[in-house]
Amino acid sequence: MDKLPRTVYTLIMETEITIDADLLTEAMRVSDRQTHRQMVEEALKCFIMQNRQAEARDYRGKLQWEGNLDEMRASRWSL
Repeated sequence: MDKLPRTVYTLIMETEITIDADLLTEAMRVSDRQTHRQMVEEALKCFIMQNRQAEARDYRGKLQWEGNLDEMRASRWSL
């Protein structure tokens, strides 16, 4: 069977936004980002990550775990 070519779609969106210049300058100063675009993309990634972590924290104490932690630890070192 012949393999079909894989198609990759990339969504690139251009937008114009107004950002506090001092805030952007300070963010770039304390990071290794070289362009405004890199800085904004990094900020968006951090925002998403923080919100996902907050969602995960909502499950703290609500999930039931079954197992023997001592057994798991012992088996990890017996390999």
